[in-house]
Amino acid sequence: MEGPRTDVDLKVAPLNVRIPVSWKLEQLGATVAMLEGPAPSGDPTLQITVGVIEGMGSKRIEMMVTGAKADSLLHPQHVQVQGLRQVNGLNVFEKFVFGPPTSRTMSVAADAPSTRPQRDSRAGTTAPSTVPESGPVSWTRLVFVPSQSTFLPCSFGITGMTPQQFAQDQAFIRSILDTAHGNSDLDLP
Repeated sequence: MEGPRTDVDLKVAPLNVRIPVSWKLEQLGATVAMLEGPAPSGDPTLQITVGVIEGMGSKRIEMMVTGAKADSLLHPQHVQVQGLRQVNGLNVFEKFVFGPPTSRTMSVAADAPSTRPQRDSRAGTTAPSTVPESGPVSWTRLVFVPSQSTFLPCSFGITGMTPQQFAQDQAFIRSILDTAHGNSDLDLP
């Protein structure tokens, strides 16, 4: 996990990311790719999807973040978010969903822990510090890539992790996601 890394062009998005040399990138189409490789708990698969929308304006991004924060307030033990922040000069947003899905977010499981998630005082957002002990975990990071006067949403997602896998792999996967940066095709405003 601490071994050498290499910079790869994601091809489906104007982004590069530094991955361990043992990881592989597989392009599945014009807008979807997979990153796979060994992690502390096994071999997770990160799905990368580029939004097919022409571009998102700042107002639409703000509405999406506001909606996710509202979900996390309604279901704090099942939905946690980290609000919009800068990583390598790009705006990123993360959402963590714990437990089996229902129509909108998550059902309230009978065995869910009674603790509330901790607040991240830096950004005023929920940090994924409280993880229910059962049910699948889904983690989505949206990276908003500048494209003329709008942003191209690029999603990195992992679904179906156990809480134990999430706890073991979170720091390692974050160390990969945090390296995402614009490549030479990036159209900065």
